[in-house]
Amino acid sequence: MLAALPAYSDNYSNKHPANRHYLKIIAAVMPFVLTIAGVCYLYIGLGDGQPFDEDYAVYLQQAWNIAHNVAITEMGIVQYSDPDIALSHQSPLTYPPLLPIIYAFPVLVHGFEFEILKTFQVGMLLSGLFMFCHAMQIWRFDALEISASAVIFALSDQIRWSVNSIGADLPFIFFLMFALMAVHRFVEATGSQRLRWAIFSGSVFLCQSRMFINFIGLLRAH
Repeated sequence: MLAALPAYSDNYSNKHPANRHYLKIIAAVMPFVLTIAGVCYLYIGLGDGQPFDEDYAVYLQQAWNIAHNVAITEMGIVQYSDPDIALSHQSPLTYPPLLPIIYAFPVLVHGFEFEILKTFQVGMLLSGLFMFCHAMQIWRFDALEISASAVIFALSDQIRWSVNSIGADLPFIFFLMFALMAVHRFVEATGSQRLRWAIFSGSVFLCQSRMFINFIGLLRAH
């Protein structure tokens, strides 16, 4: 249906030029509407529990520390690193501060309410997918390609698992799309603005120092 929309619009507008504008609006809005529907489906499936792993505990403890003016490295434990265990099988005691800073306000207001934190993550996912749809429109993908890409990605197994696990994956999607839009602005800019966008886009990538690791993880998950 959406694939035939541009061709149908051209034929239809020859007889009804006034309606061409409305068909363009439908094609432009449809990916965002379907994205909202997909994210609402994910929201309905949110649970109030959390899969057991150490990552979310570290993120939330760091968020609590930031919200209560405590040193971010004050984890309340002493970590012992077994020299016989490979570094790839060891977890850091703390993570970079960007994600804990994002979670600090919800933790300050609501405490460790998993469902609220998951809702916050879903909001970041929706924002990231909105930027994704907007970017694909700028790059001249048609309505079918944008809609199918956003919905299939939103309903993939990895995303459906991630919405019920507090972590870095969903915020990573938001920051990745934000960075790609900044890079796009950098490519299109000229003169002194090009330098400003280069510094800004580089800063966005550097702020999320686990971005490359998370990207590889998502690729392997698919």
